Amino acid sequence: MASQIKVNEILKQSGSSITIGTSGDTAKGIFTNVPSFYAYSTGALSIANSTNTNLSHLTLEGFDSNGTYDTSNQRWTPGLVGKYYVYMTTKVSDMTTRFQVVLYKNGSLIDESEGQIASENMGGGSSTYPNVVGAALVNVTSTTDYYQAYAWQNSGGSKSFYNSRFMAFKLIGA
Repeated sequence: MASQIKVNEILKQSGSSITIGTSGDTAKGIFTNVPSFYAYSTGALSIANSTNTNLSHLTLEGFDSNGTYDTSNQRWTPGLVGKYYVYMTTKVSDMTTRFQVVLYKNGSLIDESEGQIASENMGGGSSTYPNVVGAALVNVTSTTDYYQAYAWQNSGGSKSFYNSRFMAFKLIGA
């Protein structure tokens, strides 16, 4: 079993820095942005008019530091309380009146008091796939909270969404 030191405060004795361990040692879990994950899609997902739709094609992982993203239901469950940076993006098949990405927590759309996503449409023109990007700072207060990326559009009909991305990481010291 590893030894533990429990303290309330560490003060430097002299100089301008505190050293933990020696070269090559790691301080696991304290000074790293984990848990973190990056999920992405291949192929397209059809999204109906004026309906928040789970980006269910986010079934591939670039990485998942702690096994917190579930590709079977597109849920990210951080498992650790704290503040996290969340990023989502997707592209739509052609220009629509309006489209956005939104963040769901435990099956419901979250609002600004919980760090609701700020979406921004980008791109345009007939030969490009317009892109929408959203980012949020969320305060995870329960180890069982889960988050999902959704998209919405109101073109009057269904639209195909491509190249979706969903990622997050814990903020150090948060």
